[in-house]
Amino acid sequence: MTRRRKVLLLGLCGLIAVVGVCLLCLRDKEPSYNGRTLSEWLDIAESYKPPAQRAQARHAVRVIGTNAFPQLLKWATTHSIVEDVLRKYPTIPGARKIVNSAERSRERADVGFGILWKEALPTVQMLLTNSDPELRNAATNAIHVIRVMQEADEHAIAH
Repeated sequence: MTRRRKVLLLGLCGLIAVVGVCLLCLRDKEPSYNGRTLSEWLDIAESYKPPAQRAQARHAVRVIGTNAFPQLLKWATTHSIVEDVLRKYPTIPGARKIVNSAERSRERADVGFGILWKEALPTVQMLLTNSDPELRNAATNAIHVIRVMQEADEHAIAH
């Protein structure tokens, strides 16, 4: 192998390593508790698992607490123009998967805000005046979920 090829190969390996490290460092890290991520806990909390497991999941989300807000807001605002196009043209390869993933993200956000409604209410109310329409829309949806959870808690206390 010539010296030039060795240098090019070494440079290519270095570039791949730098890109790999950047991807690992810049990746969004969800908050976690007891070795499970927020999304895993939220999936359990709304699943058909036994009540004890769902209660444990809700407890885990409460322990994560306000650290979950950035991720919940990100999930709540996943709507995009691309998603609208893919809904109109579902035969595009991968369209259904992308649309389902966006819907799943919004569902997780709703579950999270529902569990953390007491802590979330002040933050979500602040977002109602934000200049970003996506955040305002997400806040409006979150307020609806929070009100439902608040009414359910009040109903449970009354009985």
